[in-house]
Amino acid sequence: MRELRRLVLDGRLGPLLGLQATAHTDWRRRPRRADDLDSARGGGLVLRQGAHQIDIARLLCGGRASLVTAQTFGGADGDELGYSALLQFDSGAAASLQYSGAGGFDSTWLTQGVDELGRVNGPPDPLSRQYFPVPAPRAFAAPTFGLVVATFAGGQAVLTAQGVLVYTADGPRDHRVDGQPSGWDAVLAELADVLDGAPALHSGRWALATLEASLAVHESARENRPVPLLHQASPPLGR
Repeated sequence: MRELRRLVLDGRLGPLLGLQATAHTDWRRRPRRADDLDSARGGGLVLRQGAHQIDIARLLCGGRASLVTAQTFGGADGDELGYSALLQFDSGAAASLQYSGAGGFDSTWLTQGVDELGRVNGPPDPLSRQYFPVPAPRAFAAPTFGLVVATFAGGQAVLTAQGVLVYTADGPRDHRVDGQPSGWDAVLAELADVLDGAPALHSGRWALATLEASLAVHESARENRPVPLLHQASPPLGR
Protein backbone atom coordinates (compact mmCIF):
# COMPACT_ATOMS: atom_id res chain seq x y z
CA MET A 1 0.00 0.00 0.00
CA ARG A 2 2.83 2.39 0.84
CA GLU A 3 4.49 1.72 -2.53
CA LEU A 4 1.21 2.38 -4.33
CA ARG A 5 0.84 5.60 -2.35
CA ARG A 6 4.32 6.61 -3.56
CA LEU A 7 3.21 6.06 -7.16
CA VAL A 8 0.22 8.33 -6.54
CA LEU A 9 2.44 11.06 -5.10
CA ASP A 10 5.19 11.01 -7.72
CA GLY A 11 2.70 11.48 -10.57
CA ARG A 12 4.51 9.31 -13.11
CA LEU A 13 1.27 7.57 -14.00
CA GLY A 14 -0.79 10.76 -14.01
CA PRO A 15 -3.69 11.40 -11.65
CA LEU A 16 -5.40 8.50 -9.90
CA LEU A 17 -8.87 8.12 -11.42
CA GLY A 18 -10.34 5.05 -9.78
CA LEU A 19 -9.67 2.40 -7.18
CA GLN A 20 -11.24 -1.04 -6.89
CA ALA A 21 -10.83 -3.09 -3.72
CA THR A 22 -12.50 -6.47 -3.25
CA ALA A 23 -12.17 -8.80 -0.27
CA HIS A 24 -13.85 -12.14 0.36
CA THR A 25 -13.17 -13.84 3.70
CA ASP A 26 -14.79 -16.12 6.27
CA TRP A 27 -15.05 -13.32 8.84
CA ARG A 28 -18.66 -14.12 9.80
CA ARG A 29 -17.93 -17.85 10.14
CA ARG A 30 -15.23 -17.34 12.75
CA PRO A 31 -16.17 -17.55 16.45
CA ARG A 32 -17.57 -14.18 17.53
CA ARG A 33 -18.48 -12.57 20.83
CA ALA A 34 -21.78 -10.70 20.96
CA ASP A 35 -20.03 -7.31 20.95
CA ASP A 36 -18.10 -8.31 17.79
CA LEU A 37 -21.40 -8.01 15.91
CA ASP A 38 -22.85 -5.02 17.77
CA SER A 39 -22.30 -1.90 15.67
CA ALA A 40 -23.31 0.32 18.62
CA ARG A 41 -20.19 -0.99 20.38
CA GLY A 42 -17.92 -0.75 17.32
CA GLY A 43 -18.67 -4.25 16.03
CA GLY A 44 -20.02 -5.65 12.80
CA LEU A 45 -18.31 -6.33 9.50
CA VAL A 46 -18.48 -2.75 8.19
CA LEU A 47 -16.81 -1.23 11.25
CA ARG A 48 -14.42 -4.10 12.00
CA GLN A 49 -13.29 -4.89 8.44
CA GLY A 50 -14.70 -2.21 6.16
CA ALA A 51 -12.80 0.44 8.09
CA HIS A 52 -9.55 -1.13 6.81
CA GLN A 53 -10.73 -0.93 3.19
CA ILE A 54 -11.97 2.63 3.66
CA ASP A 55 -8.70 3.66 5.33
CA ILE A 56 -6.77 2.22 2.36
CA ALA A 57 -9.02 4.02 -0.13
CA ARG A 58 -8.71 7.30 1.72
CA LEU A 59 -4.91 7.09 1.82
CA LEU A 60 -4.58 6.28 -1.88
CA CYS A 61 -7.22 8.76 -3.08
CA GLY A 62 -6.03 11.76 -1.08
CA GLY A 63 -7.94 11.43 2.17
CA ARG A 64 -10.89 13.70 1.55
CA ALA A 65 -13.90 11.59 0.61
CA SER A 66 -16.94 13.71 -0.17
CA LEU A 67 -19.81 11.27 -0.71
CA VAL A 68 -20.62 7.64 0.18
CA THR A 69 -23.22 5.52 -1.59
CA ALA A 70 -23.55 2.00 -0.19
CA GLN A 71 -25.62 -1.10 0.37
CA THR A 72 -25.17 -3.88 2.90
CA PHE A 73 -26.32 -7.42 2.26
CA GLY A 74 -27.48 -10.08 4.70
CA GLY A 75 -28.54 -7.50 7.29
CA ALA A 76 -27.28 -4.17 8.60
CA ASP A 77 -25.83 -2.45 11.65
CA GLY A 78 -23.76 -5.43 12.78
CA ASP A 79 -25.70 -8.26 11.12
CA GLU A 80 -24.33 -7.70 7.62
CA LEU A 81 -22.57 -10.46 5.69
CA GLY A 82 -20.99 -7.82 3.47
CA TYR A 83 -21.35 -4.49 1.71
CA SER A 84 -20.70 -2.61 -1.51
CA ALA A 85 -19.73 1.06 -1.36
CA LEU A 86 -18.77 3.83 -3.76
CA LEU A 87 -16.68 6.66 -2.32
CA GLN A 88 -16.21 9.92 -4.24
CA PHE A 89 -13.18 12.08 -3.42
CA ASP A 90 -12.32 15.75 -3.73
CA SER A 91 -9.32 14.66 -5.81
CA GLY A 92 -11.70 13.47 -8.55
CA ALA A 93 -11.00 9.80 -7.89
CA ALA A 94 -13.71 7.26 -7.08
CA ALA A 95 -13.23 4.11 -5.02
CA SER A 96 -15.41 1.03 -5.47
CA LEU A 97 -15.22 -1.19 -2.37
CA GLN A 98 -16.72 -4.60 -1.74
CA TYR A 99 -16.34 -6.94 1.18
CA SER A 100 -18.01 -10.28 1.85
CA GLY A 101 -17.36 -12.19 5.05
CA ALA A 102 -19.72 -15.04 4.19
CA GLY A 103 -16.98 -17.65 3.71
CA GLY A 104 -16.40 -20.12 0.88
CA PHE A 105 -14.45 -18.32 -1.83
CA ASP A 106 -11.46 -16.42 -0.43
CA SER A 107 -9.94 -13.48 -2.28
CA THR A 108 -6.45 -14.45 -1.07
CA TRP A 109 -6.60 -17.07 -3.83
CA LEU A 110 -6.34 -14.12 -6.26
CA THR A 111 -3.29 -12.68 -4.47
CA GLN A 112 -0.91 -15.62 -4.70
CA GLY A 113 -2.58 -17.18 -1.67
CA VAL A 114 -1.17 -14.51 0.67
CA ASP A 115 -3.47 -13.07 3.32
CA GLU A 116 -3.46 -9.85 5.36
CA LEU A 117 -0.85 -11.23 7.76
CA GLY A 118 1.52 -12.36 5.01
CA ARG A 119 0.61 -16.03 5.44
CA VAL A 120 0.13 -18.34 2.44
CA ASN A 121 -3.27 -20.04 2.46
CA GLY A 122 -4.32 -21.83 -0.69
CA PRO A 123 -7.74 -23.40 -1.33
CA PRO A 124 -8.35 -26.26 1.12
CA ASP A 125 -10.21 -28.49 -1.35
CA PRO A 126 -8.93 -30.16 -4.55
CA LEU A 127 -11.68 -28.76 -6.79
CA SER A 128 -10.92 -25.10 -5.91
CA ARG A 129 -7.19 -25.73 -6.36
CA GLN A 130 -7.88 -26.61 -10.00
CA TYR A 131 -9.18 -23.09 -10.59
CA PHE A 132 -7.07 -21.10 -8.13
CA PRO A 133 -3.56 -22.59 -8.05
CA VAL A 134 -1.24 -21.02 -5.49
CA PRO A 135 2.49 -20.79 -6.28
CA ALA A 136 5.03 -22.29 -3.91
CA PRO A 137 5.72 -20.03 -0.88
CA ARG A 138 8.52 -17.52 -1.40
CA ALA A 139 11.03 -16.19 1.07
CA PHE A 140 9.20 -12.86 1.08
CA ALA A 141 5.47 -12.12 0.93
CA ALA A 142 3.86 -8.73 1.55
CA PRO A 143 0.52 -8.89 3.39
CA THR A 144 -2.47 -8.39 1.07
CA PHE A 145 -5.97 -7.24 1.97
CA GLY A 146 -8.01 -8.56 -0.92
CA LEU A 147 -7.54 -7.58 -4.55
CA VAL A 148 -6.66 -3.88 -5.04
CA VAL A 149 -6.43 -2.34 -8.53
CA ALA A 150 -5.76 1.35 -9.20
CA THR A 151 -6.52 3.05 -12.53
CA PHE A 152 -4.44 6.12 -13.40
CA ALA A 153 -4.63 8.40 -16.43
CA GLY A 154 -1.41 6.77 -17.67
CA GLY A 155 -1.81 3.15 -16.63
CA GLN A 156 -2.94 0.68 -14.01
CA ALA A 157 -1.40 -0.80 -10.89
CA VAL A 158 -2.34 -3.95 -9.00
CA LEU A 159 -1.10 -4.98 -5.57
CA THR A 160 0.61 -8.36 -5.39
CA ALA A 161 2.21 -10.41 -2.63
CA GLN A 162 5.57 -9.05 -3.82
CA GLY A 163 4.70 -5.37 -4.22
CA VAL A 164 2.97 -3.47 -7.04
CA LEU A 165 2.67 -4.53 -10.67
CA VAL A 166 2.33 -1.49 -12.95
CA TYR A 167 0.91 -1.63 -16.47
CA THR A 168 1.53 1.15 -19.00
CA ALA A 169 1.74 1.42 -22.79
CA ASP A 170 5.37 0.28 -22.43
CA GLY A 171 4.32 -2.99 -20.79
CA PRO A 172 4.35 -4.27 -17.20
CA ARG A 173 6.86 -3.15 -14.57
CA ASP A 174 7.37 -4.75 -11.17
CA HIS A 175 7.79 -2.57 -8.08
CA ARG A 176 8.92 -5.07 -5.49
CA VAL A 177 9.02 -4.19 -1.81
CA ASP A 178 11.48 -6.82 -0.60
CA GLY A 179 13.37 -5.61 2.44
CA GLN A 180 11.01 -2.75 3.26
CA PRO A 181 9.56 -2.61 6.79
CA SER A 182 6.56 -4.81 7.47
CA GLY A 183 3.24 -3.23 8.39
CA TRP A 184 3.94 -3.83 12.08
CA ASP A 185 7.41 -2.29 11.84
CA ALA A 186 5.97 0.68 9.97
CA VAL A 187 3.56 1.35 12.84
CA LEU A 188 6.46 1.53 15.28
CA ALA A 189 8.47 3.66 12.83
CA GLU A 190 5.58 6.12 12.53
CA LEU A 191 5.32 6.31 16.32
CA ALA A 192 9.06 6.99 16.57
CA ASP A 193 8.79 9.72 13.91
CA VAL A 194 5.91 11.37 15.77
CA LEU A 195 7.91 11.37 19.00
CA ASP A 196 10.66 13.13 17.02
CA GLY A 197 8.21 15.81 15.89
CA ALA A 198 6.97 14.50 12.51
CA PRO A 199 3.24 14.87 11.71
CA ALA A 200 1.25 11.70 12.31
CA LEU A 201 -0.53 10.04 9.41
CA HIS A 202 -2.76 7.95 11.69
CA SER A 203 -3.82 10.86 13.86
CA GLY A 204 -7.07 11.26 15.75
CA ARG A 205 -8.37 13.45 12.95
CA TRP A 206 -7.49 10.79 10.38
CA ALA A 207 -9.26 8.14 12.46
CA LEU A 208 -12.35 10.33 12.83
CA ALA A 209 -12.54 10.70 9.02
CA THR A 210 -12.31 6.94 8.50
CA LEU A 211 -14.98 6.34 11.17
CA GLU A 212 -17.26 8.93 9.56
CA ALA A 213 -17.00 7.22 6.18
CA SER A 214 -17.56 3.78 7.77
CA LEU A 215 -20.69 4.95 9.58
CA ALA A 216 -21.89 6.50 6.32
CA VAL A 217 -21.96 3.02 4.76
CA HIS A 218 -24.63 1.99 7.29
CA GLU A 219 -26.49 5.29 6.94
CA SER A 220 -26.56 5.09 3.14
CA ALA A 221 -27.75 1.47 3.25
CA ARG A 222 -30.51 2.24 5.78
CA GLU A 223 -31.80 5.35 4.02
CA ASN A 224 -31.06 4.31 0.43
CA ARG A 225 -29.34 7.59 -0.43
CA PRO A 226 -25.87 9.07 -0.87
CA VAL A 227 -24.39 10.45 2.35
CA PRO A 228 -22.15 13.55 2.27
CA LEU A 229 -19.07 13.62 4.50
CA LEU A 230 -18.09 16.65 6.58
CA HIS A 231 -15.10 15.63 8.72
CA GLN A 232 -12.50 14.41 6.22
CA ALA A 233 -8.75 14.97 6.39
CA SER A 234 -5.81 14.89 3.97
CA PRO A 235 -2.64 12.94 4.70
CA PRO A 236 0.31 15.06 5.88
CA LEU A 237 2.44 16.32 3.00
CA GLY A 238 4.71 13.61 1.70
CA ARG A 239 2.94 10.81 3.61
